[in-house]
Amino acid sequence: MPSRSFNVYSEKVVVYPNENFTWFANESAFDNGNVTVQSNDWPLVPATPVVLTSTSPSASATVSSTAGAPSSYTFSCAPTDNDVTTQTLIIARQYVDSLCNEVQVWGGDHFIWHNTTSLAVTIAPSSDNAENWPLSQPQYDLAPGDWVAVEVPSDAEANSYLLTITYSDGSQPCNDLATQPKLSVGGGPAPKGGK
Repeated sequence: MPSRSFNVYSEKVVVYPNENFTWFANESAFDNGNVTVQSNDWPLVPATPVVLTSTSPSASATVSSTAGAPSSYTFSCAPTDNDVTTQTLIIARQYVDSLCNEVQVWGGDHFIWHNTTSLAVTIAPSSDNAENWPLSQPQYDLAPGDWVAVEVPSDAEANSYLLTITYSDGSQPCNDLATQPKLSVGGGPAPKGGK
C-alpha cells in the first residue's frame, strides 16, 4: 500500500487501521516557529504531540491496529490556522486498493478508494442502479496513484449497489476478471471496530 501524506492543517483526515502515513506542513506554516499537531485520545503512534520544524517539515505516524471504524477523534495544531475551525481524524471502515473488490460499509461510514494502477480510472454506479446511487458524487475519477475518502450518508438505504470500473484506455478490468464490484451498505447501526 503506497504511503499517503496529510497536511497537519487539514480539517478532515481519513485513515485506516495499521496505516503508516506522513504528516507535513507547508513552508509558510513555520513563519512563527515550530508546528505541533496533537490530540488527547487519537489512536496514533506516536501518541504524544508531533512537532514539525522548518528543517524537519514532515513526520511519520501509524494508526493503531485496534483503531475501529466509525470512530472519529478531534485534533489541533499550534499555532492555529485562522481558516481551520475544527480538525477531525476519522477511521475508515475499509481501504480498497483492488477496485474490483466489494466495499462493505454502513450509513455514516467512510471508506477509501485508492487507484494503485498506472491508468486513470472512473468508478461509477452501473446503469442498473444509477437512479438510487447513495453517494454524494455521480462518479469518482482518480488519476494514477490518487485516492479519495468517501463518506456514506448516514441515511443511505441498505442495499447492494453495482459498480462499473473503467480505465482511461476504455478497459473494464472487473469484466476481464469476471467479477462484479459493488458497494454494499448494511442496515441498522454500524458495528464498532471492524467490518
